[in-house]
Amino acid sequence: MVQKIYQQLQRLFLTSEGLEKTVVATGSGSVEAIFNTLEQLVQGDIHVVDYRVKLVGKGRDALGEAVINIRYDGMSTTGRNSSQDVLEASAKAYLNAINRHLIQASLRTQSVS
Repeated sequence: MVQKIYQQLQRLFLTSEGLEKTVVATGSGSVEAIFNTLEQLVQGDIHVVDYRVKLVGKGRDALGEAVINIRYDGMSTTGRNSSQDVLEASAKAYLNAINRHLIQASLRTQSVS
């Protein structure tokens, strides 16, 4: 049996606080490459616990809804997004989970202060 692994390359250009950052990562597929790329931008320990894409709607106008559960610095967080492009939905769901984690961490810090 021959097993093929296609390494996808993702580049990401972000402007954060006036700085452009180029990040490149590979993976065994497009989604893994996207997640690996985004993980490089975030400081912390991130593990994908669960990742799902499901169809929302019918026909050509159907959307792909991506839901991702991650553990970020030991805390569980869920992100989700919908788009006609499942790769876009996947990337935005990942970012949604990161943003939720950062908001929750900020709120915990404020409540302690």
